Amino acid sequence: MSEQKARPSQVARQLRVSPKSVCRWRRLWREGGVRAPASRGPSG
Repeated sequence: MSEQKARPSQVARQLRVSPKSVCRWRRLWREGGVRAPASRGPSG
């Protein structure tokens, strides 16, 4: 979706996450490539 230039609010709605998360994922993707935003497992 990031490659298609979808707005963060649209992506967030479809994935049921916050727009802030989408922005963070996009930044990671731009800086580190496709594998950068991969899940690291449960946080707690």
